[in-house]
Parts: sequence; structure tokens; C-alpha cells
Amino acid sequence: MKLITTKQFKLDKSQSYGVLTAGIQLSPARESASVLNRPDLPTSCSFAGTCATGCLKYTGMNTMPTHSLARATRTALYWDDPEAFYAQAIKELRAVERKAERLGLDFAIRPNALSDLPQLADRIAEAFPLATVYDYTKIPSPHIRTRRHSNYSLAYSVSERSTADR
Repeated sequence: MKLITTKQFKLDKSQSYGVLTAGIQLSPARESASVLNRPDLPTSCSFAGTCATGCLKYTGMNTMPTHSLARATRTALYWDDPEAFYAQAIKELRAVERKAERLGLDFAIRPNALSDLPQLADRIAEAFPLATVYDYTKIPSPHIRTRRHSNYSLAYSVSERSTADR
């Protein structure tokens, strides 16, 4: 099972700007628990609200049952054996990084293409200091930690839970 994708419509757009972007698509919210019938699996989006009904998992190829199962399987690996998950993800990302270099493209990573796991992004940003690493989050300030890596940018996604101060 592959953990990394480079073939996704939104990620593909970056190539016209000279960037090869790799993403990690884990299950959003509680999708993995329901798909795998594993209520023990934690949520991958701790601050999901009504966005869960309009999530990107309901668009394009993400709607296919095989894609949902693949996301759930990757998510289970993330929770069940994080060290194996990170070892494989980093190995696959290194291959994409080499491909970007061969093609003369910059390299970017979106660790949370559908999930909202700051610890995942933090670890990936640390492992790839020369890559641009970016995410969106619903985790409001002050719950989200400050950025620890200069190559990591985080955009707050406004939601029904947003207020003027966060």
C-alpha cells in the first residue's frame, strides 16, 4: 500500500507553477473507524464540525469506495504503528523529492490533504527542511502550537465554530 500521492487534481495544479506536490490522504474525521468497523480508531480531525458533511472526501475520485478503503487502511497504520507509517512515508517522499529534482521542479508536501493532524505535519516538515510543507487546520488558536519549522505554513480554515478572535 502506498502512503503518498502525487496524482490528485489539486496537487497536480502546482506543476504548472514549477512545483511537484506530494500529499498524504488519511481518512478525515471518523471515516476510518466506520469504514474498517474499528471504533477504537481516533478521529483524524478533532475540531471537525459541519465541515464533515462538505468534506473533500465527497468530491471527485475521493468518493470511490476503493479510495475510502485505502484512506482508512493508511489511517489505521498511522494509529496502529506510527513508526512504520513514518518510515514508509519518508521513504516514499524521498523518492518524490528526487523526482522533483530530476524534473527541475521545487518540492512541496501537503501532509494533511484530508486530515488535521499537526503532529504529522510537524514530523514531515522536520524530515524535509528544504521542502515547502503546507496545511489547513480547523484547530483554533490557542489549541494549535506555534510553528516549529520555517518551511511549514499553516492556514486557519474558517468554520461554523470560528469567532472574531480565532
